[in-house]
Parts: sequence; C-alpha cells; structure tokens
Amino acid sequence: MQVDRLRDDRCVKSFPRWVVPTLMAAALGLAAAALLLFGSSYKATTATTVDCPEVRQQLAGLHANTAEELPGDLRCADLHDAVFTGLDLVQRDFSGADLRGARFDRAELGQADFVGADLRGASFRDTDLVQATVTDADARGASFRGAKLGQADLSRTRFGGADLGSAELDQAELRDTDLRDARLTGASLIQADLRGADLRGASLWWVITIQADLTGARIGVVEPGVVQLAYVLALAALALLVLTLVGKTAPRVRKVGWAVCGVVAFLTVLCWLFQLSPLWTVHLRYPVLVTAALLIVTTIVTDRGDSGHGRADAPRVRGAGSPPRTRSRA
Repeated sequence: MQVDRLRDDRCVKSFPRWVVPTLMAAALGLAAAALLLFGSSYKATTATTVDCPEVRQQLAGLHANTAEELPGDLRCADLHDAVFTGLDLVQRDFSGADLRGARFDRAELGQADFVGADLRGASFRDTDLVQATVTDADARGASFRGAKLGQADLSRTRFGGADLGSAELDQAELRDTDLRDARLTGASLIQADLRGADLRGASLWWVITIQADLTGARIGVVEPGVVQLAYVLALAALALLVLTLVGKTAPRVRKVGWAVCGVVAFLTVLCWLFQLSPLWTVHLRYPVLVTAALLIVTTIVTDRGDSGHGRADAPRVRGAGSPPRTRSRA
C-alpha cells in the first residue's frame, strides 16, 4: 500500500511538468508544418513601359505659380529642379519625366501619374498623392514626409534612402518596392500590400502595419524598430535547453524560462494570426520549427532528470516478510 501510494504521488506531481511543455511544443510544430505545407508563395510582378512623345518639353528650373502655366502633355518632360509648391495638379501625367530635385510640397496630386519618372531628390512633403500611380519610378533620396499616399500604387519603385516618415500609406500597393535604408518612422501602412518589398536597413520605429500583407518581403532579423519574434522565441528555447543540460534549472528558473517562452509565443500569435503587426513576424517557418524541436528536447531531458531524482530520493520500503535489521554490538 505504501509503495503504491508513493507511485501515485509521483505521477500526480510529474503530470504538470511534461504536459504543458509538450502541448506547447506540439502546437508550435504543427503551426510550422502548416506554414511549410500551406504557406502562400509569391510571384514577382513585371515592370511597365512609358510611351514618350516625339517632342519632349524642356522646362528645367520652371517655377510655376498656377497649373494653367503648364503645357498639357508633360510625359517624359525635363522638369528637374522645377517648383510646383501648392499647385492643383490632380490627374496630371508626369510619366517618364525628369523630376530630379523638383518641389511638390503641399501640392494636390491625387490620381496623378508618375510611372517611370525620375524623382531622385524630389520633395513631396505634406503632398496629397491619394490614388496616385508611382510605379517603376526612381525616388531614391526623395522626401515624402507627411504625404498622403493612401491607395497609391508604388509598385517596383526604388525608395532607397527616401524619407517616408509620418506618411499615410494605408491600402497602398508596394509590391516589389525597394525600401532599403528608407525612413518610415511613424508611417501608417494599414492593409498595405508589401509583398516582395525589400525593407532591409529601413527605419521602422512606430510603424503601423495592421492587416498588411508582407508575403515574400525581405527584412533582417533585427531592424531599427523591429525584431523578428520567432527568432526571439528560438533563442529563449535554446537558453532553456542549455540551462537544463548544465543542470542549472531549479524549479523557479524552469518556471521563469517556460513563462518567457509562453509570453513570446503569445505575442507572436497576436502579431501573425490576428495581423496586429505582421512586420514582426515576417520570418516564421524555420524559427518556429527549430523552437518546437528545442522545446521537445528540453522536455525529454527535464523528464528524465526528474525521474532520476525521484528514484534516488524515494524511500526504501521493507517487504512484509523481511526481518528487521539489528545493529551488531562491538
């Protein structure tokens, strides 16, 4: 009876030690397997071409005071260093134009066309570019600070080193866009399409990406303002395994380790599954698989260690027919 009672007590005490970690590791493994098997793939888009007129407008350095001063056809025009500050240029066609160093600050450019335009060093501060088309353009070093780019098409445009701080990019198309080293601090990218975008080296402090699509996006494990949570989870699981192997996991340390893994896993689920901030969960598949494997190994090692300690610490029970020990007198 006493032996059976001791065995029952051990089973009850060891039950929570392996059930929760095993379930957590199994859930992570299933999530990673689902991502590998059913994860969506991405196919890059193709560039568009610009049809230029035979005679191109030569308007370099133009300082326009009204929109009526401008010619009707500005496709492929030479407008570098031109000034269009505060003008109403809604639905104007600047496709293929040379707009290096041009100034469009506070201008109205809703539904304007900048396909294939050279926008290097141009300024669009506080400009209205809602539903504008800025595809296949070169906007390196340009300033779009505070600009309204909601529902704009910015696909395949190069924004390397550009300033997009505090810009409104809600529901914008940024497929295959080059945003390397761009400044996006405080920008809003709610429901934006960032498939295939390159965000390496970009400043991403306080960027809002609720329900944004980052399938196939390229981003480093750690960028200014963003860290990939799946790698943090893998590091926490690795640290827990190392501590377990070297025998430094007291019950309190073990609980803290599992709690850290649980919190990071919960944040990862919130950011990815509920699309609260998918910018933090671009890398998921392989880090989650590694995390699941590490947690499974940690659970096995911990369970074996607890079983070994339990056998060593178990009191010896004499059988019913064994005679009592007698001490020999010297």
